[in-house]
Amino acid sequence: MQKRYLVFTDLDGTLLDHHTYAYQAALPALERLRDNGTPVIAVSSKTRLEIEPLLDVPAFAKVFVTENGSGVFVAPESGLRLPPGAREKGGYKVMQLGVPYDRVVQALRAAAQGCPGRIRGFSDLSTAEVAALTGLSHGEASRAKRREFSEPFLYDGDEAGLTCLEAALSGAGLRCLRGGRFLHALGACDKGNAVRLLLSIYQASYPMLSWTTVGLGDSLNDLALLGAVDLPVVVMRPGGDYMELPEPLAARVLRAPGIGPVGWNAAMLRLLDERE
Repeated sequence: MQKRYLVFTDLDGTLLDHHTYAYQAALPALERLRDNGTPVIAVSSKTRLEIEPLLDVPAFAKVFVTENGSGVFVAPESGLRLPPGAREKGGYKVMQLGVPYDRVVQALRAAAQGCPGRIRGFSDLSTAEVAALTGLSHGEASRAKRREFSEPFLYDGDEAGLTCLEAALSGAGLRCLRGGRFLHALGACDKGNAVRLLLSIYQASYPMLSWTTVGLGDSLNDLALLGAVDLPVVVMRPGGDYMELPEPLAARVLRAPGIGPVGWNAAMLRLLDERE
């Protein structure tokens, strides 16, 4: 049975530079992955409209995960055999693991009313404000605001207030996820569940291949992704440090020797060299 890597990657701060959102420093590894037929799947907090312009990145599969595991999008040309329940949306087959955006926003606002502190979600911010907070262009910020399943938000308050907010969201069947720049309110889903679903789809679609999963991330919202793969890789953050990892994940993770796409490139080239 032929062995093959299946690569799942976070975008912001991992494959994409934290400040410039450029991926070019990872091109040597991406081109090598493309040449040997290794699929690379984006697993991000970004929306569908934000990820679509990146689908021409070398090695990127026409398969991606949006909004921290809320939606799995599969283009028809992927050739994958999908389980029952996938629906048509925007030219894709979509497996919805999260809940609709309007419900998330309503639940977040209701939770905030009963807890100390102040929240400001993307639905409360103008496109210009999102652009200023993220460093995105106006067009990119507009795509970031067009959400389907989750609400990124800023929280102004203390840890006790945030604990209250997390509990209130949990009571509404939602969760609060701490990311690199923002907190995120979303359904009871995560990147790890999306990764496990896609692995089962690839296994069913290519039964003659043996898949070894690789996952790359840099922040707390990537923990579920890293925990779901065979070879977890944590990428260095802009300050030159790594996020804290729980055991037993910390004992088996590969720490990429570089920040963002520089580390991504070095780690993937190392794994490819070890496989060949």
